[in-house]
Amino acid sequence: MADSTDSFVNQGYVLRIENVRDVYEQPVIFKAFLTNISDNFESAWNETSVYARMDPIYTFQNTKRTIDVSFTIPAYGPIEARANQEKLSALARFLYPTYNISQGIATMSASPLFRVKFVNLIQNSQNGEGLLGVIQGFNFSPNVEMGFFPKEQEDKMGSVPGGQLFTSLDNIFTSASEPILLFPKEYELSFTLNVLHEHVLGYSDQSQRFRAVAENFPFRVDKADTSNLPEEAMSQEEIAAAKENLITSPGGGNAAENAWKGAAWDGDEAAPWDGENAAPFYDPNKPFGGQDTGGF
Repeated sequence: MADSTDSFVNQGYVLRIENVRDVYEQPVIFKAFLTNISDNFESAWNETSVYARMDPIYTFQNTKRTIDVSFTIPAYGPIEARANQEKLSALARFLYPTYNISQGIATMSASPLFRVKFVNLIQNSQNGEGLLGVIQGFNFSPNVEMGFFPKEQEDKMGSVPGGQLFTSLDNIFTSASEPILLFPKEYELSFTLNVLHEHVLGYSDQSQRFRAVAENFPFRVDKADTSNLPEEAMSQEEIAAAKENLITSPGGGNAAENAWKGAAWDGDEAAPWDGENAAPFYDPNKPFGGQDTGGF
C-alpha cells in the first residue's frame, strides 16, 4: 500500500533544515505536519530615566526576529521510522561546531549555523532560499502512546527455562552483534530559529520605501489585488438603519413586546401597571408614593 503522505513531498510541503558550515552532512527534509509556527518580531530599546521628567527617554537599538516551530514526524512503517531516527541524529550532530585539526591540536573553525525553509513562511525574502539563523537546541519527543515498530531481528527472550533466565539476560545485554532497537512510530520535534538577516532592513528617506526587498519582506509575497473585494465599511444608510433599530428595538424584535427590557420612551405617558410586567408608578401626591407598604 502506498504512503499517502508522500503527496506532501510531491507538492513541496516539506520542512528543510540545512547545516550551513558542514559540507559533510546532507540537508534534512521532513514532511511538514506542523502543529505550531510562531513568527516573532521584537524591538529592543534603551530606557533612560531623567530627573523631573515623567516619561523615560527611549533610544532604539535593533529589531530581532525569532521563529518557533513545532511539528509531528509520523512513520508509515518501520523503514521510515528508522529513517526518521537517522534524520534526528543528523540534527543533533548539526549543533556541534567544525574543527581544524593540525598537529594533533583541534581549533574551532566554524560555528553551527542553519538554513531553514518552509514554503513562504520561513524563507529568505530576497532569494527564496532557506532562512539563515542560529538554533540553540532541538527537542525530540517520541509519542509513547503511539508505540514503537518492532525490531527487525527475532525476540531474543523467547522461551527460556527458569534456571537459565539470568544467563540468557546476560547474553542479551552483552551482545554487540544484534542490539535491541526501538523505532518510535511518531516523534514531536520543536526548535526556535534566531534569524540572522543577510540583507539591509529599514526605510529609506530618499526612496521612501523599505530597503532592498521592498514590500516583500518577510514572506516574499507580492501585494494582493484587492480591487474586486467587497467594501467592508458600512454605508451611511446602513449606519442610520442600525441606529434606528437600536432605538426602537433595544431587546430585538417588537418594541412593545420588549418594553420591560428598556425600550425607548416615546414621549407619551406610560401605561398603568398591570401587576405583572412592570413596577408600579411612584405618585408623590399619595402616602408612601402610592406604594403598597404591606400594612407598614
